[in-house]
Amino acid sequence: MTPRRGGSRLGSIGLLALGLLLVAAAPARYRREDWPHWQRINGGCRDTRAVVLARDAVPGTVEWSPDGCTVTAGEWKDPYTGALFTDPKMLDVDHLIPLQRAHLRGGASWSRERKTAYANALGYRYHLRAVSASANRQKGAQGPDTWRPEKADDCQYGQAYATVAMLSGLWVSEAERTAIGALVAAC
Repeated sequence: MTPRRGGSRLGSIGLLALGLLLVAAAPARYRREDWPHWQRINGGCRDTRAVVLARDAVPGTVEWSPDGCTVTAGEWKDPYTGALFTDPKMLDVDHLIPLQRAHLRGGASWSRERKTAYANALGYRYHLRAVSASANRQKGAQGPDTWRPEKADDCQYGQAYATVAMLSGLWVSEAERTAIGALVAAC
């Protein structure tokens, strides 16, 4: 029996499907310096990090440097570990969806201005948070499919992750979507 050349119905459907496939190039290599962060706010001396530290501190506890630009002390409860901190040097400002993950989930094609805006966005409270430096470094570029805060409210973490992705125009993997679904099931 000789194989038929062309013309089979399944072959035509396969070619049609092939023509409709979306092809995305692998994103360019992630470079943190392409995502400028801790920008000065409104031309003043305070940067994004200082604003987040002041916002996330226990009310009435923040102390500023003599020039009013840098947070030098305060009290913070880490939302990831539940630990209490009084030294801002022990804290990082975490991007809920890490910069590297944002790069891989659609941000690689953004302009430098859009990357800077994402890296410093203060509009949604849970996008940037003062957290334990050790917890933030443990998290690295991971998302909810591979990392969860040890003491955080799963519902809030899942909702916040989904909200940041949606507001930023980032996509999520199927594994992330499944993990977010499990987290918000606790709501």
